[in-house]
Amino acid sequence: MEVAKAANRPIAASYTGTAALEPLAESQVVAKTSGVALAVLVQEGQQVKAGQPLVRLDPDRARLTVAHTIPSCASWRTTTAAPSSWSPSS
Repeated sequence: MEVAKAANRPIAASYTGTAALEPLAESQVVAKTSGVALAVLVQEGQQVKAGQPLVRLDPDRARLTVAHTIPSCASWRTTTAAPSSWSPSS
């Protein structure tokens, strides 16, 4: 083994060629929801585990959706409520 101080020198040998690179395994990632990404928590090519967060989404969009849905559900309940005279046997 030779030890040398790092310096700019001509390259003594080189190799040029082409080869196909293939991953050992592939996975498709599908989001369960959409939103604005605040932070990407992993890098492309990084190994991850099942259930590991990949992206942190802005929660404001989900809060807004819930805020709009609650009144709609309440309205639906009042319009579809059974009349007080209704009974399952009639």
